[in-house]
Amino acid sequence: MKKKFEQNRKENLLIQCEAIIQEGLTHMQKVDRALSIINDFQLYDRKYKNFDSYCQTNWRIQNHYTHLFLK
Repeated sequence: MKKKFEQNRKENLLIQCEAIIQEGLTHMQKVDRALSIINDFQLYDRKYKNFDSYCQTNWRIQNHYTHLFLK
């Protein structure tokens, strides 16, 4: 009985975690699209010399991560 309870708890926890991941992936796709638009149309250029500088200053996103978003 205890094993079955533990297994049900694990399954429920897995379902909760997967829901969080799915929601996060959806948001990540939106962020990726927004960053791509900003980069493609150089919407940052009035205040920043480059896209990396824009991301670092406004969002604290390091160069490594901006390039991951834009792949």
